Parts: sequence; C-alpha cells; structure tokens
Amino acid sequence: MRQAARGATHAAGAEEPSPSAESPLDPLLRNIEKLAAEVGHVLSVRADMAWLRARSAASRLGITVAVLVAEAALVVAGIAELASGISGGLADVFGSRWMGEIAGGTVLLAAVVIYATLKGRGAARRRRDALVARYEARRAARSRRFDHDLAHRNGGGVRA
Repeated sequence: MRQAARGATHAAGAEEPSPSAESPLDPLLRNIEKLAAEVGHVLSVRADMAWLRARSAASRLGITVAVLVAEAALVVAGIAELASGISGGLADVFGSRWMGEIAGGTVLLAAVVIYATLKGRGAARRRRDALVARYEARRAARSRRFDHDLAHRNGGGVRA
C-alpha cells in the first residue's frame, strides 16, 4: 500500500527526500547524544572516585583499629607491670604480700577514678562552652538580622 502511494508521488513529479538529507533536528540530536555520553562519563568518574574514597577510608579504618588494639595491649601490659611493681613495693613496706596487693589495687583504682573524673569535667566544660558560644552566635545573628537584641527579655543573654 505504501509502495503504491510512493509510486503515485513519483508519478506526480514530487521528489522524495533522500535518506542522506539532514533533518533540522539532527545537529540537536547529535549534541544531546554527545551530552549524554559526557554525563555518563562524568557519573562514571564520580562513582569510581566514591568507590576509591570508600576503599581508602576502609583501609585507613582497618589500620587505625589495628594500631589502637596494639596500643591498648601495650597500655594494659604497662598497667599490669606498674600494678605488680607497686604491689610488690607496698608488700615490702607492709611486710605482707596480700596487704601490698590490696593497697596497690586501691592506689591504681583511685588513680583511674581521679583521671576519669577530671577528664569528664573537662569534657563537660568544653561541651557547655561550645553550646554557650553557639547560642551567643545565634543571638548575635538574630540581632543583626532583625536589627534588635532580645537580650533584655531574658536578663542579658545566656547565663554562664
């Protein structure tokens, strides 16, 4: 049926467009095709970069964990030797082995409690100072943004 229609147009003198003639949309389609290829390439590169970063982070994490385990083992061994030495020295002072071990354990436990308490207080102070600084920065930003200060409502800002 199509052949008959084509033959009729040839017979009427109308010229059929040649297959090599370029459509007005062909340059646009080629550019879209190039753009799609470039986007695919960029996405592939980004995916490869993300994969390499993940592998690098995983290997760094593995090395860090191994080093931390080794350091922890050394610290534990050192603490055990220190406790043994303190206990032995106190045993000589008290003249009794079990009294030296009890006193040595008590000294070691007291040292750990004092260290943890001081460390915890310092961390709490740093967190509180960071929170106060963040609130003060928000108050200052709000003051600049709205051209007024709300410090008078709460008695002068964040209290220490």
